[in-house]
Amino acid sequence: MLLCFGINCLLVIACIFIHFGFMAWVSYKIDSLAAQHRFSLLLHVFDGLAAHILEIFLFALAYYMMQYHFELGHLDGAFDGTFFDCFYFSFTTYTSVGFGDIAPIGFIRFTVAIEALIGLMMITWTASLLYLAMQRQWSEDILKFKAKNKLHKK
Repeated sequence: MLLCFGINCLLVIACIFIHFGFMAWVSYKIDSLAAQHRFSLLLHVFDGLAAHILEIFLFALAYYMMQYHFELGHLDGAFDGTFFDCFYFSFTTYTSVGFGDIAPIGFIRFTVAIEALIGLMMITWTASLLYLAMQRQWSEDILKFKAKNKLHKK
């Protein structure tokens, strides 16, 4: 149980730092490149996707290790024991889809619950940053449009 708690703490810390790192990096790159706003929004989207996939991969690796190396439980149901199935299960858990075709048994259930919570938090974090980036860019477009219209009216 203590090992499971430690693994969960490490996963949470790793996901927060990964997400912060990805989001900070893309913000720095956009500011330093002075990228056009449509391109900068695409950078935000792809950066967010990359961060989420890396976080999902970490949880999949944890499921695989917890099941086969630490014996903290197992995944049951339509699960053939491959890393690919751990990755699939992690995707459905992180996104809170939870099809129910694979079920956790044992201490690994706590990791599943943590992943669902982390997934919710990281997805909303990404959505918030995308919203702020869109709002900032579109506000600049509106100001440019208004300035342009004032020039044409004179």
